[in-house]
Amino acid sequence: RLRLVNVDSIGIGFHVVSHVRDQGFRTVGINVATSAKDKERFSNSKAQRYWHLRERFLRGEISGLSDEMLAELAGIGYVIDPHGKICVEDKASVRATLGRSPDLAEALMLCLGEPAYEPFRYVPVGNSFTFHRTTPGSGRELTGREMDQRDDAEAAAQRQHRRFAAYSPRIGRKGVGW
Repeated sequence: RLRLVNVDSIGIGFHVVSHVRDQGFRTVGINVATSAKDKERFSNSKAQRYWHLRERFLRGEISGLSDEMLAELAGIGYVIDPHGKICVEDKASVRATLGRSPDLAEALMLCLGEPAYEPFRYVPVGNSFTFHRTTPGSGRELTGREMDQRDDAEAAAQRQHRRFAAYSPRIGRKGVGW
């Protein structure tokens, strides 16, 4: 059973997304014309996905493709635009080169063009953490333990003040001055 179906959600794909969802599949509509996550490097999401697909080929993670799909992938080129961003050829020029639409290549790009997952790695930094807060006038940073001690002392002083303020004739019963 399929876990997730990626569908190009532009044009006819919009209705395909709703139809596949109605069949009970988890579906993600992807608009490849949107801006890329890495906006400084890629012109749009399509360029970013094709580039990540290219990197997966270079690492040897993809194999066993048909000759027809490889021909479509070989027919798609990329250029660097004047802003230094990577752009993929538009579908019209690829269609002119191949004589047909690169549907298989686009399906592979939608399926496997996600950036590689990098697991989070925890790196301990030591026994005490230093925060960038300082005690007014002290000129030094406080450690987490020192900040906790200071906060506990302030809370205790506030509790003590509230306890005695309720009985103080100057402050009054509600804690409001004369």
